[in-house]
Amino acid sequence: MLLGVIYHALLFGGGMMAMFGGTPGPDARLMEWIHSFRMPMFFLISGFFCHMMFAKYGAGKYLWRRWWRLGAAMLIYLFVVAGISKLTGGGNSPFGPPGGGPPGQTRGPGTPGFQPGPGGDGAPRGPGGDFGPDGAAPGRPQGAPPAMAGGPRPSGPGGFPGGGGGPGGPPRGPGGPGGFGPGMILGGTILEQADGNADQQVSREELATLAETWFTQLDTDKTGKLSADQFAARFGGVFRMPPGMGPPGGGGGPGGGGPGDFLGRMFGPGVFRALDADEDGSLLRDEMKAGFNKWFGEWADGGAATLSREALSAGLTKALPQPQFGPPGGRGGGGPGGPGGMPFGMASPLADRLFGDMARSFNLGPMWFIWYLLVFATAALPVSWAAGKLRLGDSEKFRNMVPWALRFGLVALVLAVISLPARMQTGGYGGWTLGGAMGIFQAIPDVFLRYQADWPFYFSYFLVGWWLFTARTALGEIGRTWLPALVIGFGAYVAAVKFSEAYSRDTGAANYALLRVAGHGLFTLSGAFLSFGFLGFFQRFFDRPTKLGRYLADTAFWFYLLHQELLIQVILPRLRPYGLPWWAQCSLAVLIVALVAAVTFELFIRRTPLTHLFGPPPKKKPAAVAVPGATGGVTTAG
Repeated sequence: MLLGVIYHALLFGGGMMAMFGGTPGPDARLMEWIHSFRMPMFFLISGFFCHMMFAKYGAGKYLWRRWWRLGAAMLIYLFVVAGISKLTGGGNSPFGPPGGGPPGQTRGPGTPGFQPGPGGDGAPRGPGGDFGPDGAAPGRPQGAPPAMAGGPRPSGPGGFPGGGGGPGGPPRGPGGPGGFGPGMILGGTILEQADGNADQQVSREELATLAETWFTQLDTDKTGKLSADQFAARFGGVFRMPPGMGPPGGGGGPGGGGPGDFLGRMFGPGVFRALDADEDGSLLRDEMKAGFNKWFGEWADGGAATLSREALSAGLTKALPQPQFGPPGGRGGGGPGGPGGMPFGMASPLADRLFGDMARSFNLGPMWFIWYLLVFATAALPVSWAAGKLRLGDSEKFRNMVPWALRFGLVALVLAVISLPARMQTGGYGGWTLGGAMGIFQAIPDVFLRYQADWPFYFSYFLVGWWLFTARTALGEIGRTWLPALVIGFGAYVAAVKFSEAYSRDTGAANYALLRVAGHGLFTLSGAFLSFGFLGFFQRFFDRPTKLGRYLADTAFWFYLLHQELLIQVILPRLRPYGLPWWAQCSLAVLIVALVAAVTFELFIRRTPLTHLFGPPPKKKPAAVAVPGATGGVTTAG
């Protein structure tokens, strides 16, 4: 969990832009590497300790303690954060409109507080000036903020996704007013490209001209029609990032280049479905123009002759489905709308009925891992029972092989193999890297009723950890080979990144399916060996209890609960204006989180009933024992 503080300090401090394109700098590289093994290793360790609790308490008490300790803490956190969001007008998401602004708006020309020029809303923020081409590697779009190349951070709380929302107001929740959704990006794109007379309005004629222009750019084969796959793959070529969220010019050509490529693939399928009026799987020029014309009629308030940026954004968000986070689609799958797609922050009718206008504040957010852990801790019991009935691994020969298998990395290798098919169903932000958890932004209570496609991947680690408890007498073998395991894991990760950047975008290759398996295979190999390597490292050098280790174990949960909101809402928005190097900003942010979390833990958790949920269980006083007194009476000791 504590490693998550570093990861999120990097992510929200600037590394988040890696998933919007651009060649990653050292901060983003470090962030992606940590992400590749952090949560898999967490579930590996969790499986071990859950089995230990099960062995100690039995099924009934084990389940009660897991669901009470974790479930109650999760619900309290969600309601507290939602309440704060309601009071502040924000959302529990790092995403908000560039530069903040009133609900439903993004700041730009014609909106209050717009500041042209470098550092303002009309241009990339920060002392680094323009973003410029950077010679990105294959599979990595060109054009990145200076921060991604180790340069100065964009200045101002609202200059980066994950910022504090800027002077205009706090960040908005995903899918909520002004939040991250189709309208936030596409509204600015359409206004920028369609506004021929620069009046910050779009007329019906200008919108029709844009439809004609876009179709011509997308129809590179000059066939007069586009399939869904063609549209999604090429939509990045006409895409533009809003001011402050990408390089000048934004998008890239079909198939690669620019943050527009990533976001084009994310939004493209929804735009295609909305324009394909006859639902025949192809889009004609006249069909696209008719769709744009229909939109204008629906969005023009009271028969207005033009559409403002706000009207465009609101109309697009209403007309288009929420985007999917995931790698490119095609034969590789896992792309927008595919098995690896991640629904991004959209409230449901049930959530609306339960929570009203607060519905979009109720998503798992950083508490996703607790829900996953509750599911795994429960599901492990029938799996364990079935394994016992089948007498799997019950032979003397198998037990004698366990130390040898742990010492030579065979267990890590088996974990990599069995988790490979499951990992291929997870959504990645780019290439074949490990994406975010699929349940992270789904509405409550819907998320509690849905199967998540990344459960099998993380559950495989949990089950191996559960099995490791049965082999606990041989755990010392992991400590003997910690260094070779880390070397193999890191080497596999470097190879996986290079391989993914070279081939993941080449979805038209004849052997793409095999390339995809190989790419995911390298990443699974890396994650499994890094997890076992770090376990071995701590087993070898930190297997004796210390006061610091005990304190970190006691406070880790509380640290994790506080850190994300502190980073997003308080700490990073105040550090960014100083333009610190990424490593200094990250280190300072983590230090501040640690100090705040430690102080609040001592004040509000350790000596209060909240320690039952967020801290170590209180120590029980020893029972009083009757001792004969010196004068023949009875006294008590203890």
